[in-house]
Amino acid sequence: APAVGAPDTGVPRRPDTWPDPAALLLTALGPGPRLWERGPGHPEALAVRLGTADRSAPDGSGLLPAVPVTAALRETGALGLAGPRPRLSGLARAVLAQLAALHSPDLLEIVLISADGSRPVAERAAEWSWLGWLPHVRPNHGQDCRLLLAYDREQAAARAEELLRRVDDLTARGAGTARPHPIPAQSTGSSGARSRPGPYDTPLIPHQSQAPGTPAGPLGGPAPGTLSPAFGTPPRVPRRPSWAKDEAELGGTGFPGPYTVVVVDGDPGGAGLQEALARLAAVGPRAGVHVLCLAEVSASSASSPVARTYDAACAVTPTLRHCGAVALLSGDVAGTLQLMRVAPGGPVSPGVPATVDAVSPAWAERFARALAPLRPDGPAGAGHARVAAPLPQSARLLDELGLARATPASLMARWADAADDPAALGGRARAVLGAGPHGPVTADLVADGPHLLIEGPAGSGRTELLRALVAALAAAERPDRLGVVLIDGRDGVGTGNGRNEGLRVCVEIPHVTTHLIANDPVRMREFAQSLTAELKRRAELLGRTDFAQWHAGRAAPGRIIAQRTPPGAGDI
Repeated sequence: APAVGAPDTGVPRRPDTWPDPAALLLTALGPGPRLWERGPGHPEALAVRLGTADRSAPDGSGLLPAVPVTAALRETGALGLAGPRPRLSGLARAVLAQLAALHSPDLLEIVLISADGSRPVAERAAEWSWLGWLPHVRPNHGQDCRLLLAYDREQAAARAEELLRRVDDLTARGAGTARPHPIPAQSTGSSGARSRPGPYDTPLIPHQSQAPGTPAGPLGGPAPGTLSPAFGTPPRVPRRPSWAKDEAELGGTGFPGPYTVVVVDGDPGGAGLQEALARLAAVGPRAGVHVLCLAEVSASSASSPVARTYDAACAVTPTLRHCGAVALLSGDVAGTLQLMRVAPGGPVSPGVPATVDAVSPAWAERFARALAPLRPDGPAGAGHARVAAPLPQSARLLDELGLARATPASLMARWADAADDPAALGGRARAVLGAGPHGPVTADLVADGPHLLIEGPAGSGRTELLRALVAALAAAERPDRLGVVLIDGRDGVGTGNGRNEGLRVCVEIPHVTTHLIANDPVRMREFAQSLTAELKRRAELLGRTDFAQWHAGRAAPGRIIAQRTPPGAGDI
């Protein structure tokens, strides 16, 4: 099925226009040209595949298997997903993975609002933890947060307020202004009364090639028995929502970006927050803000009419009533969906069944981790952002240091080179942290420091990185010009499987002057007193003399402190 709302160029689309989950994962793992391929002017920008369905060939020769069933957020404004939690989460993961793989972080940001008090916060955080790896959830508009993930009402209200402020600012500057359009006669509520104008008031008319009385497919797509433009049928002019018609009439494609997709999982509670999210769903598309609503309900069945399932979903997630399209999961195992266009009075068509695209939490974790270190290679907002090169699968410290082997001769040569470096008067403190797409990733504590913070959850490799950092520092400068003090936590025990040595394995390095354990109060107090005395001595020694001038006569060894704090507090 075509992506509704995407301008049709008249050229048949290839089947790989809508990648399946396997192709998405390969795109993330890379390298390849498809990563972040959809820019602001791409005809399928913000269009997602929800599943597949078999469709009859137009010549009656048989069925076309696994035709993609898609929805375009620029056409629907907001998209709702409803069904049992396991399959609903799998479908939501598949949708967000498509958006993250095909749109660069410069073009698209993803905001999660999962503040439904009916579910424990630990359960919600675990379900969405994979999102934290995506570069698309990093704040780029000055938001007061580390990640755009809200798990309580306070965070949800802050994110909603920021988005509404952005929508109001863009609207005030004339971005995406809309003129009211009349409601088509067929848009009526269940009582027969005409509904009030809404943001998605578009006439739902049959395709011109359809016979009278033939029902239209979901979201204005092909009806059963028709062929989508992806397989060569004549192109048609897509219907666009009223808020996008102003720019469409001028030959544009709607809001040019950047875009924001707000995932609303359940009811965050509170009338004010519900009203703010409803307003985002209604007017947000004018400023490129689109809402993806999730509602946990029982799967629809033959004994449960579509209208009843839709009403139940709206009761669970009130924002879903403002979605221009809704996909309801159905079947014994919720493996089927019905994608329907929604008017202000409710669903206007039963939709066509399709097999759901869903991915597992493990799949999503691997996908997101593959994208985590990548950033666009080019100016912000570039039409075709790309990463310059893929990250290596592994990194060997000696390779990044430029050493074939760590021998006394090779280390002495490096130390001699450091002694002749005029940019490192007090000693070279250059650490190699890893391998990037363009070579070693380094941190110079003299030029970039003086401090370096290494933070990560338990099991993420903090201790191993600190060990590599100590080794890299030792390889950069001789012991009489660089000293290292190691401070370990939790009795000096690390979190590595089978090793559990912390930083103790580094004590044989000649640069290490002291190895302390954080929960040894006596030695820690002595160290703090000694460090304070050393700082005072250096201050008195230097006085008001410039360090470079003083160092020309005599050099003082530096002190680098590597500290491993208790879990959750990060490593310094």
